[in-house]
Amino acid sequence: MTKSFYKVIGVMSGTSLDGLDVAYCEFRKNGKEWSYKIRIAETIKYDGKWKKKLISAFSKSRTEISKLDIEYGIFIGKKISSFTKKFKLKIDFVSSH
Repeated sequence: MTKSFYKVIGVMSGTSLDGLDVAYCEFRKNGKEWSYKIRIAETIKYDGKWKKKLISAFSKSRTEISKLDIEYGIFIGKKISSFTKKFKLKIDFVSSH
């Protein structure tokens, strides 16, 4: 039997670099139709260190960007973990752009 209800964390950061947007959403499938509700959402502001790293990323070497990619992934993972603990959430999966 296919599951028809999902609890999801969505994550994104836009070009404004104001912060990491995190949303807890619920998706439900009824027949062929999907519906969703955004239950909780917040922007986690970047501190000066992260803003500087992200702004200057375009001028970095391939190796430096690869290292930054890993570091940023760890940062996002920690923020998602904090978000789920803060709101006592049980989720099915995380989606990131």
